[in-house]
Amino acid sequence: DAIYMIFPLVQKNGCLKEKKACLFYQINRCLAPCEKKISQDDYLKIVNSAISLINDRKQIVKLLEDKMDKAAKLLNFEEAGHLRDMQISIKNTLYTNQIDIAKLEDFDIFAVYFEENIACGLRLFMRDGKVVSSTHTIINSQNGFDKDELYIRLLFEYYTLETPHLAKNILIADSIDDIKDIEIALSKKCNFKFHLQHPKIGEKKHLCELAIKNAKELIKQEKNRKNINILNAIYELCELENRPFAIEIFDNSHIGGEANVGAQVVWENDKFIKSRYRHCHLNANSEYLQMKELLINRSIRFEKEAAPELWLIDGGETLRKLAEDIIESSGANVDVIAIAKEKIDAKAHRAKGGAKDIIYTKKGKIVLATTDERLQFLQYLRDEAHRFAISFHRKTKRKMVTQSSHLKSAGLSDGVIKKLLDFYGSFEEIKKADTTTLNKLFSKQIANKISDIINTILKNN
Repeated sequence: DAIYMIFPLVQKNGCLKEKKACLFYQINRCLAPCEKKISQDDYLKIVNSAISLINDRKQIVKLLEDKMDKAAKLLNFEEAGHLRDMQISIKNTLYTNQIDIAKLEDFDIFAVYFEENIACGLRLFMRDGKVVSSTHTIINSQNGFDKDELYIRLLFEYYTLETPHLAKNILIADSIDDIKDIEIALSKKCNFKFHLQHPKIGEKKHLCELAIKNAKELIKQEKNRKNINILNAIYELCELENRPFAIEIFDNSHIGGEANVGAQVVWENDKFIKSRYRHCHLNANSEYLQMKELLINRSIRFEKEAAPELWLIDGGETLRKLAEDIIESSGANVDVIAIAKEKIDAKAHRAKGGAKDIIYTKKGKIVLATTDERLQFLQYLRDEAHRFAISFHRKTKRKMVTQSSHLKSAGLSDGVIKKLLDFYGSFEEIKKADTTTLNKLFSKQIANKISDIINTILKNN
């Protein structure tokens, strides 16, 4: 991939068949030999230069760094980030040059790495001090993983009587229980004497660490590929106008009309961007007006913070239509979908084994099986917004309780505190209260007392 970023080569297999210059020519990533815009001899020189660079990883890293700097200066941060990830991946393989691996025996190296519900089992095969090949297995499970079981599964699935056994030494990247018993069972199964070990120091340990890094990178690639496929599937399912590369998800939280807060989380480039999470206090009391307040606040910031391709709303068709109206008023081009729990007799319903959520789109209502990956992905996004909203709500509630206790300690009754909150909406607004307004709400004596308390207690907490 790095070679194709550095050299203006034909980027896809189908390019030459089309006989027509494509987008890669327009962005200077290809010189369009398909239209004979470069001679065969000149193109061959580029190919030979690319081939000669394949084994010079340090030079590749340097060239990628140059391209990354240029992309950043042009404010093309997405491409710069992609180049940075490439650079890091290649750098991770460089340190093996510091190991005198020519002295090592032949090894088969097994490594396991897992995140959430996806695992990767990696096998590296070293012969004469070089990694001659590798294979890997991606495993999905809704029930999590046991590392020991994964290693046993990989070993016994790979080694059979039919497998050509070229290396008797097997390195295991993690410590596992009963390693000697596994070694005996594996040797007996294959009629070949294996030696299993988990190295803790030295060159062998470095090789195992390299295998784990590769397994981790393979999981990252698999998750990215899977997320891209799911986003494309959602684009088609919901008949969206834009492919959703950036998604903003909204939720609000309150209990009995108290501590009303709104939350926005952002999904972009296959991950949550926590630096762009936002939360705010809301003055409105109904769920509809709270969402309206939250979304209007976001739409006002479109000039400073670019609009995404998609808004995902935690709610039903009413809130989806509200969001769509706000987008239309703002002049932005953003698709809107909503997700809400199925309601039976006006009560949210959860089926055994998963939430019976319904997707609302401009084209209508969509009901998917609880096992559908498209639904699960949208639930995953919605749940993160809900988690963020609840976290801020609890923090706000704790602060309200603390501030309320300060007011009570200062001599204000529950009735006076409630009246203040009903009128101002929050303690933050109470802090801004002026004497003229307080005199209209209360007697002069209570108004003066409240004013003194605000100046001495609330503003210091």
